[in-house]
Amino acid sequence: MKTGTGVDGWIEFWPCNYSAENAAKVPGASQTTYDFGDTMSTGTPNGYGSMQIHNLDAKQVVFAYNNWKARGDGDIGIGNRPTDSPDWTFARNAGYRNLARIIVLVRPKK
Repeated sequence: MKTGTGVDGWIEFWPCNYSAENAAKVPGASQTTYDFGDTMSTGTPNGYGSMQIHNLDAKQVVFAYNNWKARGDGDIGIGNRPTDSPDWTFARNAGYRNLARIIVLVRPKK
């Protein structure tokens, strides 16, 4: 995972379904693969759900938690998923974790 200061980040955080289309024209994002340029689909307000933080400079997923309403069948990942969708969409791997804790600290930009 690439680290540093002044990183250009991108957050995808919504409760609804989403598609792989890069409608926001996020630089470097795919039109066909679930990554850091996905498109929110408001037609299903309580859908799959996405909470993702990305490092655009490195084209990396910092953290992803998707499909949280599925509870044990959700998607969770740190870093890019090595296969399929880099943002862990449809990974269904949350059930493999006994306990997870994440602490996020954010410093305001000066």
